[in-house]
Amino acid sequence: ILAAVLALVLVVCLAQPAATAIQKGTVTGSLNLTVVSDIHLYIEEMMGNKGEQWMADSRNHGKLFNEADALLSTALKTIGEQAKENGTEYVLIPGDLTKDSEYLCHEELASILEQFEKDYGVDVILINGNHDVMKACVTYENDVKEPARSISGKEFREVYKNLGYDLAKEEFKPTTDNGHGQLSYVVDLNDD
Repeated sequence: ILAAVLALVLVVCLAQPAATAIQKGTVTGSLNLTVVSDIHLYIEEMMGNKGEQWMADSRNHGKLFNEADALLSTALKTIGEQAKENGTEYVLIPGDLTKDSEYLCHEELASILEQFEKDYGVDVILINGNHDVMKACVTYENDVKEPARSISGKEFREVYKNLGYDLAKEEFKPTTDNGHGQLSYVVDLNDD
């Protein structure tokens, strides 16, 4: 009963501001977008031969690293095809793009997403998450777990310069390149 009462209060509280906005003319149109998150891409070449070390480590994370590429491909194709029918203008990706900030994974993901934009005419707008910049990352080439190159904040901006940063109206300009909390920007989705 308490849940029903709280839900009713929430609906009433949200309905009045929405109705007021419509009456005042502040709602000018609709926006059609899709959100995709937590991709956690880890490219095949970094998995090595998918030996015992990789399989043991990947199972311990509770994420679908082995399937991420196929899942992403299917999701983007589905979103692109539906965009032709429903007019989706944007795909928002709020972080956790890679397993643990692997530079090669970011390069591959940027390439995939730029091709998606070209193929379907849908803008991708992304930002980093806590897995995406300057983390300790590894590769499993030849079934040996070894350190891999992590991406810096400056490199992140460069790799994804055509995937949201190109639409930025405002951008936070950090004084140092020491982390992932300094990559935010603003995009006006109502810009005509």
